[in-house]
Amino acid sequence: MCKMEVIILVRQKFGL
Repeated sequence: MCKMEVIILVRQKFGL
């Protein structure tokens, strides 16, 4: 996974 993909998933998880 790319770093950007991880960031997007985390943001979606936290709903930011």
